[in-house]
Amino acid sequence: MRKVYSQIRPYGCDLKHVSHFPNMFLVRCDNYFNDNYKEACKPHGVIYWLKFLILMVCNERKKISISEILKLFSSYEEHTVRLCIGSLSTVNEYNCLNLKFSENVSSLEQLERSTFIAPTKRGRYLVDNFYCLGLDCLQVYFDDWLFPRPKMDRMTLPVQFKQIFKDNNEAYNYSYLLNGDEVRYQRTRKSLVKRKTKQCLLLISLLKHAREYEMTKYSDTWNSLKESFNGHDFFTEDFFENMKDRIINDAYQSMGKNESFKSEIENFNENLNEYCAMFDDFFDKVKGITK
Repeated sequence: MRKVYSQIRPYGCDLKHVSHFPNMFLVRCDNYFNDNYKEACKPHGVIYWLKFLILMVCNERKKISISEILKLFSSYEEHTVRLCIGSLSTVNEYNCLNLKFSENVSSLEQLERSTFIAPTKRGRYLVDNFYCLGLDCLQVYFDDWLFPRPKMDRMTLPVQFKQIFKDNNEAYNYSYLLNGDEVRYQRTRKSLVKRKTKQCLLLISLLKHAREYEMTKYSDTWNSLKESFNGHDFFTEDFFENMKDRIINDAYQSMGKNESFKSEIENFNENLNEYCAMFDDFFDKVKGITK
């Protein structure tokens, strides 16, 4: 089961020896392909929100069967829903869902009806507090080599954007943590926090557009969810702006309430909003690929 659902060291991948941080917004069945698990490795469209939504539903219902989840998310490709349930249930990676199996089950259909899912303490925290949409998690998600996002160096953007979002920029890493030089440590830390904050704001913008894309493509499921979660923060118009404000404030606090830092980040966010059309272009291409 771990080989099928784990998102660490993808089986059959050239980068299988590279460790991987469990990403709440990563749904990539293609990276699991091997002859033993073909059912879990079918192609599918670009998906970001499925794991989060499944976890949100499980947290709200407290106890729900696999068959109920499959029915609720029937707009999505079934194998992706199964993959997400399995990923969220892995003990060594996500540890967000607990599965309670029944004994004396004679068929797969009966197994799905009688297997109930409940969120773990960690799973509840991730959705209750939107922790997975905060600075701590998003800064790591951005560097995820499996994560589908627009490549900045291939887009028509100002130089400042390309410098900040350039992949594998060796000038920004965590080596400063082991640096004994206090002056160099503080200078590098500030540069890294600034860059990571801007990356998180970009990722929030990407996820906002992804929500609109998935709400259209998988409309039956999303309409049911909106009806069930009427008034939930996630479905409000200002949700993503609130998440951005939280990211900016958390970074501001970590920088000792540096006003010039906050001003630069807020400026960047305003400029980023002017270039939000780049995400429309990205999802237009995705729609063309997945038709």
